[in-house]
Formats: sequence, C-alpha cells, structure tokens
Amino acid sequence: VMAWHSDYLENRETVEIINSENAKVDFVIHKKVELVFVEGGSFEMGDIRDIGNPDEKPVHTVILDDFFIGKYEVTNEEFMFFLNENGNQEVDGVPWINLSQNSNRIYESEGKFHIKSGHGKFPVGSVTWYGAKAFCEWVGGRLPTEAEWEYAARGGQQSQGYLYSGSDHISFVSWWEQNSGYTNHIVGLKLANELGIYDMTGNVAEYCNDRWDSNYYSISPVYNPQGPSTGSAVVERGGSYASNTHYGRIAHRLFAQKNAPTFRRGFRVVHD
Repeated sequence: VMAWHSDYLENRETVEIINSENAKVDFVIHKKVELVFVEGGSFEMGDIRDIGNPDEKPVHTVILDDFFIGKYEVTNEEFMFFLNENGNQEVDGVPWINLSQNSNRIYESEGKFHIKSGHGKFPVGSVTWYGAKAFCEWVGGRLPTEAEWEYAARGGQQSQGYLYSGSDHISFVSWWEQNSGYTNHIVGLKLANELGIYDMTGNVAEYCNDRWDSNYYSISPVYNPQGPSTGSAVVERGGSYASNTHYGRIAHRLFAQKNAPTFRRGFRVVHD
C-alpha cells in the first residue's frame, strides 16, 4: 500500500509505505516511481525447465527479504526530469545517456533536456549502467539484484511457473521480435505478471546491479545473493523488443558492459 504526498515546492515527493509488519516507512524521492510490493520468500532460481543455457545452471534455492520493485520500466519522462536536475554526467568519458542513440526520444536544447512529443511513456534506452544506478539512487532506490529480478519476474509467492513473465505465451506479455516492429513501446500495454508488474519480458532488456559470472550459480549463497565480488561486466535480464523466445525466458541470463549502452536496454528501480 502506498500513499503519495507531493511537495511541489521542492519538486520532490514523500512516499509512505506500509510494510509487511504494518509499520510505516517514509522516504523522499524526486519523482514519483510506482512500486509493487514483493513479499520475500524461497524460490528455485535458474533453468527449472531444463531447456536453457549452461550459465542458468545449477538450479539452486534462493531466499530473499521483502522488497519493492518498479511496476514499469523507467520511462523517458522520468529520466528527463533526472537529467534536468543532474545533467548528463560522464563516467570514464561516457555520458549517462547516449543522446545520439536516443535522438528521436530525449534530446538537449538550450541547456535543457526534452522529449519528442508522444514518447514520454516509452522506456528509456541508451543509458549506461552508471546512469541507471545514478537514477535509482536519485529516487532513493537501487538497481535490483539478479535474484530479486528473477523472483519478481516469476511472480514471487504468487508464481504460476510461467516460461515468460506472466504467461507461457510470449506475445501476451511481451514486445519481442515478432510483434514489436523492432522498436520499444509504451510501458504497460501488455499483460502484467502475477504481481502486477509489466514488461519484465521484452520491450527493453534491464540492467541488474550484480557483476557477471557465468558460473556464479554454482557458488551463489542462499540468502539474498548479491552477485560476484569481481568482474567488469554486469547482468542483463528480460530480453528486449529484438529478442526471440529463447532470450525472452525468465531464466535467461546475459551480460552487458557498464559503459556500452544500447537503445534496447533500460532498467527499473528497486527499494528495500
């Protein structure tokens, strides 16, 4: 349950959350990001259908605490507000968002960032992992761990064991290579999964916080795994508008470089 209290003078909002112990938790964010509560618990992580890749094995038990996750992928509109407060900062000479890749969506003019008309509710793409992380911190959250991402995509404690996030029929829940026209689409147009979360399969692929290791599942701890302690690449999940059915599976894993953004990759926010 979330009650939103706007403070327009500061262009920020205080969010009051009723957690699983019925305790009120307040935190301040700069722009409203709609969150879904995910009750923690135990699940089997990995290639439970035995149809995937070696890096999806072994299937292993993971136990997670409660968390909140973005109902939608972060949009161009939300990222534009972030840019207008913080600028398009660089890490190792690479800006948080590559505007040349995003020239038909977000653009800069006269020192301000704008969105092409009609594209505000599309998921933001062409963002580096550093840019995604900075946005999440700006709204008082963080990127999801890989385990949190998969658990939420599976529907948490409400999971029906679907192959894709919310269905065994990919086109019901996803923009993918056969129905997308090879571009992303407004968030939330397809069916939600069991928890009411949209687009965890397809539309844009999503950064996780974890570093990448193809063999991590063999050493992953049971409780709240955070990924390996070393590695330059990070985990990417969910498939995109350009993915096929194999890449769209919930269990599928991929990696991305932190400073190599593509238009097909975005992210969503998690809060403890």
